Parts: sequence; C-alpha cells; structure tokens
Amino acid sequence: MGPDQASYLETLTVREAGGDEEDRIAARADLLSECAVVYTMQIGGPAAAKLIARRIHPLKTNVEVSLRDSVERLQEVLRGNPPPWLRKAMNKDKAGSFLDED
Repeated sequence: MGPDQASYLETLTVREAGGDEEDRIAARADLLSECAVVYTMQIGGPAAAKLIARRIHPLKTNVEVSLRDSVERLQEVLRGNPPPWLRKAMNKDKAGSFLDED
C-alpha cells in the first residue's frame, strides 16, 4: 500500500456511551484508537486532546469535505514531502512502512 492506493476498511458507528461528556469523548476516542488521522468538521479542545493523547491527529476542515476529496488531498501530501507529524502518525503502529522507504 502506498500514496497512490486507497481502500475502504470499515464504517465505524458511534454509540452514545455514559451519561456525561467525558464518557462520550472517551468512548469515541477508544473507537478511533487504530486511526492515525481523523478528519472532522469541528472538534472541541477536550476531544482533540483525547485523540492526540492516543497519537491520533485530528484535522479540522470547518466545512463538509467529501471522502474522495479528503483521500485525494492526503495522497497528494504523501506523494510529496509529508510533514513530520504525518510521517509519525502514519508510522505509529507500522514498522517499515512505505514512508520510511526511499
């Protein structure tokens, strides 16, 4: 797999968990634990902090962006020189990923 390929893995469904906001944020962060990057239209400080603590990088778009456009933009960045945070995020659970190959 490389920056010129993309494939659907799964759809995650967020269910309401717990009675307070902290429980809901933790449940969502747990659900996304295998992600390296999460695109979102909006995210609050506590939710962003939970994701970052789990080494998940939230990317706030402020507007609705199609999945296709999001993937294409990410692939463009990966084909060039990805910023250090993205290299680290993409390698968080993978030894010898395509980003390490030259």
